Formats: sequence, structure tokens, C-alpha cells
Amino acid sequence: MFTIDKTKSHSFRTLTIVTETPLPLLIEEEKGYRAREKTLVNAPIHFFRIRPTKSFLLLQTLAATGKLFFDGKQLACDFFSRLKLKYRIDQQEDTRITITPHLFDSRNEWKLIDCDLLLSGSPHIMIKGQILRCIDDDVVWSELQPQLLSMNEYEKWKEDNEYQIELQRAPQKSHIEPHPLLLLTDRTGAFANLLMDYNGLQKPFSSDPLETCYENDLIESGFQKKEVATSQYYCSVDKAFTAIDFLLDVGWRVFDSQKREIMRLTDLHIAVQQEDALRITGSAHFGEEELEITDLIQAMKRKENYIP
Repeated sequence: MFTIDKTKSHSFRTLTIVTETPLPLLIEEEKGYRAREKTLVNAPIHFFRIRPTKSFLLLQTLAATGKLFFDGKQLACDFFSRLKLKYRIDQQEDTRITITPHLFDSRNEWKLIDCDLLLSGSPHIMIKGQILRCIDDDVVWSELQPQLLSMNEYEKWKEDNEYQIELQRAPQKSHIEPHPLLLLTDRTGAFANLLMDYNGLQKPFSSDPLETCYENDLIESGFQKKEVATSQYYCSVDKAFTAIDFLLDVGWRVFDSQKREIMRLTDLHIAVQQEDALRITGSAHFGEEELEITDLIQAMKRKENYIP
């Protein structure tokens, strides 16, 4: 298991991995760090500090193992789509100006100070909850820091950054951003088609630049582009559930072959009463849907991942 250590990553200002079974690359990175910092090279290694130039490649390698964790939870990693940067400008009562960087994509926006961890690299990395995302390649590290400026400082900052600010504002587009839909074409989830939803209008995936990042997500999850009968994508049956779980993690909507939307288990209520025997009652919640606990138990006995 490979765990990103939040505290040490902040204090050392570098990606810091904790693991019991290190890869050779991790060992070489930690040895190099100790040599550069002139610390004890032969001291026992308990954690591994990674150079920013190597962090992206290493995170891709560790994510492929399915054992990359942060704050005790497995990370869902999106290495293809990029988050963009914009600023929020607020004037304080003492006339000073607060400049707060925000990261955004077509669906979500995050204030940087609300992110769980920012890592310098090429590209820079953001972690929020169980999601790891990459930041646009054009964003430099200094632009990710909030600032408190006087009016004179702000006027100079605005003048110096006028071109960059225009590039970094949330784009005002006349067209609608697409949202990905995965339509499974069989009961195992191994065969699927990729659709794009434009504010209720659904169309098949095309090579439009706005859509290609979503096909990259699909391939990163474990599907491959393979035309079989009426399906355009295929994933081996033993990996399909994990792939669909990853896509749900990064905000996709997924539908089964009967066009029913796949919903995650969101809450579980269980009550136990002792009579002549133990009586267990309760309910399982999937979004707004509610099922009796017996339905969930029967599905688990059958080793099924889905409940219709």
C-alpha cells in the first residue's frame, strides 16, 4: 500500500510517500533527496520524498497498482483532464485587496485553500477528498498562492498580470460544455458506448477536442476502444466493476443495458433486536432510492455488485 503523507508533504514541500514495500524508484528518489540535503544517507528509510519533476510519473505508476491512498482512503486519479485557474478579487474594509486563486473545470470549482493537498510538479497536482486531479500546464506555482495587497500593489499586480488574468478567467463560451455518459450494453458491464450530454441533448462521442479528454478518462479506467457488435468499448469482466467505480468517482453518469442509472450506496440503517433469536432490520439508500436490508444481503450472498 502506498500512502501520500499530507503533513510531511507540506513540511518538506515535496511529494512524500509512506509504504512498507518500496519500489526501486522510491528508494533512488529518497537517496537523492538525502544526498542533496546532506542528511544521513545510510539511516533507515521510513518515508520517501519525491522531486517535483518525478512526482507525476511516479503517481501514475502507483495509481496503476490500485493501492494509492490518501487520508486512509484509496485515491481516484484523473491524469488526463486539466484544471484551469482563475482569481476571485475581494476588497477588504481597510481597502486592501484579497486575491484568491480558484481551480475549475466544466463541472466544478474549488477554492485552493479548501483543497486537501497541493503538490508542485509538472504538472502540479491537487487532491480534494478521494480525487486527485492535474492542474493546467501553463499555471506556475507562484500563481497558486493567495495574496493580500494594498490598492497600489493591486494596481501594479493587475497591470503586470493583465494578459495572464484574461487567460485564467473562467471562459465565457456561447456553446454548452459536454458531460460524459457511459451506456453499458450488456449485464456484465464489459461492453459499453460513450455518449456526450449537451444540456439534455445526447449524442455519440466524436473527435471534438472538448470530448477527447473524456475518452482518455474511459481508457485510463480500464476500457479499451474495441468495436464488438453495437459496442465501441470493451473492458474485461473481472475489471469492469472497478472501472465503472472509478468513472463514478470522477463525476460520470453510468447507465446499465436497460438504461437505468447506476447509483452508489449512500447510506445504511440497521437495527438489531434480541427476541428468541436476533432480528435484524434496516434499509439501504442509493441516492433517493430506498431498499430493504434483505435485498442487499441477498445480493451480497449471490456475490452481485448491482441490485436492480
